[in-house]
Amino acid sequence: MHRTLVALLFCTIISLVVTVEAEAQSAAEIVTHIVEALGGRDKLQSINSLYQEGVAVLDNGTQVNTRTWRVYDRLYRQEIDYGVGKITVIVTPRQGWISSPRTGGLFKALPEDQLRALQTEIDPAGVFIDYNQKGNKIERVGTDTLDGRPCYKLKVCFPA
Repeated sequence: MHRTLVALLFCTIISLVVTVEAEAQSAAEIVTHIVEALGGRDKLQSINSLYQEGVAVLDNGTQVNTRTWRVYDRLYRQEIDYGVGKITVIVTPRQGWISSPRTGGLFKALPEDQLRALQTEIDPAGVFIDYNQKGNKIERVGTDTLDGRPCYKLKVCFPA
């Protein structure tokens, strides 16, 4: 469910700032457009911390509330409350933990692969800023529509 919410948020952001034009654009051009639409590289890099809240209503009517904190180079924390339970994920540059009904509410260390995947979330500026220097690769994989509006589909690969 966490990846679905992240993917939905990501696609929504992309659809808000990118529209399909008549000419084909490279992934680098699309990323440049996204960064400019979000205020520019300098403005995004000046963000030291970010707090976000969201509400999603699933097809069955269940309401899912999320709260996310990102502190540059220090912390990523996400709380997902789905009514009958709550999941909390905390990630630092070196360690990560998860608390959920499956762990009895106790914090357990994240497996190494999940820790590496979530450490990319620590940067409030996002994956597009200095992606080459971070070792990330971004490729354009096609186009799609969201709420009737065309958008680009990008694939972001993080270093192992």
